[in-house]
Amino acid sequence: MFDIDDLKRKAEDGDAEAQNELGKCYQHGKNYQGKGSTIDTTEAFRWFLRSAKQQNPAATLNLAQCFSGNVYDDELPTYSDDEVDYNPMVEARKWAEIADFYNELHQSGYSRIRDYFFKLSSRMSDKQQAEGSRRAGEFLDKWGRGKD
Repeated sequence: MFDIDDLKRKAEDGDAEAQNELGKCYQHGKNYQGKGSTIDTTEAFRWFLRSAKQQNPAATLNLAQCFSGNVYDDELPTYSDDEVDYNPMVEARKWAEIADFYNELHQSGYSRIRDYFFKLSSRMSDKQQAEGSRRAGEFLDKWGRGKD
């Protein structure tokens, strides 16, 4: 049985999986496994980020999706090649690349990460992809590229 209070305790204690799950609770509200809370995208983002900093590929993919929405939707907005500073797709590319890196590093086996990464990248210019990769490198340099 899903216990939101237990999940919050685990997340606050630093459990990366619980942090990711709590992020989903805030992202989807009561629609998440019949439990959850009110929808709060700021809290969802905060918990996904805490989990991502512990190299959780699923949480890192969830961060990418916070910025991009559904990459399989043909109605996604497009941005000109010069729009990199405040382009949410560039930020999504950053998180997708980090998710792909952690997925490979930890041999997590989340095949949808690689699919998402390539689908997202196909909607971006080379300049936007390069900026997303640069931002991913900055994060990995700060929060770690290894298993420990």
